[in-house]
Amino acid sequence: MIYRILFVVLAGLTIWQMFRVGEAEDEFRQSQQALRHVTSWRQEARVGGEDSESVEIMCPDRGSWPGRAISQSKDSAASNRKFESVEVGSKSYFQSPDWKPENVPTVSAACEKLVRGEYLYPLPDYDHLIQHARIVKGAVDIVQGLKCQEWTTSRTVSGRFAPAQPLDDAQICIGLYDHLPRRIKYQKAEYIFYDWNKPIQIEGYQAPRVPLP
Repeated sequence: MIYRILFVVLAGLTIWQMFRVGEAEDEFRQSQQALRHVTSWRQEARVGGEDSESVEIMCPDRGSWPGRAISQSKDSAASNRKFESVEVGSKSYFQSPDWKPENVPTVSAACEKLVRGEYLYPLPDYDHLIQHARIVKGAVDIVQGLKCQEWTTSRTVSGRFAPAQPLDDAQICIGLYDHLPRRIKYQKAEYIFYDWNKPIQIEGYQAPRVPLP
């Protein structure tokens, strides 16, 4: 009798776990599809409590990356680096005392990746997470005044053919109604996404800048 009860309990837990895994995969797939149709967004980042950036994207070819990065040298001296990058159509502008233009991504490349359903950092790598991470459903939260469903992902035991990735451990809050990411927390970084698919006015610099080659 006891074994029958244990069997029923274990079977119930297995079915429940399969349902939860299916629910998580379904939500991640919906978010992946929603990202393929986005036209614009804004994002803010706090990386390790040191770096900060603010990004504006207007697909297919307009974007702005004003930001500030603080680094610490070997002698503990902190340096504050500011950079600005604007892309408007075929023209790109970059200004920074010590950053190189090749370190700045392009809007067109980012938008094309999303259309193809490919992974674009710092957005979640849904394909990898579905296959190699444990996904747990959390509570409903509010980010930028909008409700989103929290999902926690954690790396599973990595194997020879499926090594764990640094971004496997994350908290992803996905919009309840549009399935677009609102917030992503990695171990040393947090990203906030908002103004999805809203018109964003992005203009070139008024003062002369150094154009990218």
